Amino acid sequence: MFEKEIQKYVRLNALARPGATVLFGSGADTDLPVAEIASAMDTDVKFYNRSIGEISVKDAAAYYTAVIAPIAPSRIILHIGQTDIDLFTKSSADFAGAYRSLIHHIRADNKKCSIGFLSLQSSTGDSTIAEMNHCIQMVADAESCEFADIPQTGVWNPIATRDALAFASAMGLPCTIKNNKSLYDLARMIYCCHAV
Repeated sequence: MFEKEIQKYVRLNALARPGATVLFGSGADTDLPVAEIASAMDTDVKFYNRSIGEISVKDAAAYYTAVIAPIAPSRIILHIGQTDIDLFTKSSADFAGAYRSLIHHIRADNKKCSIGFLSLQSSTGDSTIAEMNHCIQMVADAESCEFADIPQTGVWNPIATRDALAFASAMGLPCTIKNNKSLYDLARMIYCCHAV
């Protein structure tokens, strides 16, 4: 189904280093230059984007095995489910079950990998998306995963933050964003920076 994209990522994986943070999203996430943003923000976070088209949560485990598992990430940020509104509407239990199945699949392959979820966005304030986010957060809590609710538009100014960090660094203070930053900090860095 996503054969062309999978082959592209398989080629990129030859250059990837294990132990990185991986964004596994869908839709517009495929265009996020996460490595460039992380570099511009002077982080030591090794970040790869392995997002793919309009993938369903039900298809995500097979994609994970083909594209993400080979690079053995230390952390995966999941931002999928936007295309699963019909599945959620028909059965929120099936939607939640698909997420649980994906988590178990990832953990069976890579026990040391931390898993985090990002909230789905709706530019119209769709109540179904809000319900889906609540469901995703409940799954995350039940499975001991992180959940970050990222607003559609952020008030954080990443360029000003970068400049302030550069100034503090010039004054001799350690200011690099470390790899152990919270999921929320990493997601805010990527999504809010992209929005500016």
